[in-house]
Amino acid sequence: MPKFDRRRRVGYLVASYEGIRPAKDSVLPASATIQRHINAIRRFGHSETAEVTHLLFVINSDAVVDEGSNEPFEDWGTTDCGLRILVKRRPNRGFSYGAWEAGLLALCESGIDVDDYFLIEDDYEPSVPKFLEFFYEFSAPQVGFVAQKLDRIPGTAPTHAVVSNGLVHGAALIDVVNRFGRAFEIYSGNMNASDHLMGCENQITFLMLFEAAGWELVGISNEYSVPFLEAERKIIERGARGAIAPISPSHES
Repeated sequence: MPKFDRRRRVGYLVASYEGIRPAKDSVLPASATIQRHINAIRRFGHSETAEVTHLLFVINSDAVVDEGSNEPFEDWGTTDCGLRILVKRRPNRGFSYGAWEAGLLALCESGIDVDDYFLIEDDYEPSVPKFLEFFYEFSAPQVGFVAQKLDRIPGTAPTHAVVSNGLVHGAALIDVVNRFGRAFEIYSGNMNASDHLMGCENQITFLMLFEAAGWELVGISNEYSVPFLEAERKIIERGARGAIAPISPSHES
């Protein structure tokens, strides 16, 4: 783990979805998801190395159909545990990767004083104390993204974040945005639940700009467990079997 001159300030960015999911027949209220993540950060979001200081929810909503009806970011509020919180609804463009990119660009442009960003999907949550330490353990000067799991499909895809929750280093993000004017290489058109294959393509390509700029990608799965949420609420264990799982699927999604 690299030495830092002070505790790192982390913007925690949740890619959320407000609509009918393929395996569910109801819409999970965004308020319940927001509160669940606030509770998890209150329990697990602070350590000697880093602390979550800002919480941003970017909600892809089927009810928002175009940018003209896009709701603006709500003003920063403060939770009862001192977190600064911001919420935005947008069209379902790019799935989680589109939501994450929109949030990262907004945070960069806002001048919010954070060092790094933690990306997480709404149906996962931190599951152990000091969860950020497990990702900072794999930090290095040229690492741009620390994923839950890196892998590749032999003969069909490059190595990529197959479980994409993870830590974006702020210096890498600024470098990528300055070079390319965006954060991710994704298809960002309107999508719905039937566009699963395009969502998979975004998963493979979204970090390509980081690699093109010379930043490395690493994963934590050689050392830690990565519970993975499959269809119909089935959870399979990837990574180091029986080891600590810093991030786990939520039982409430």
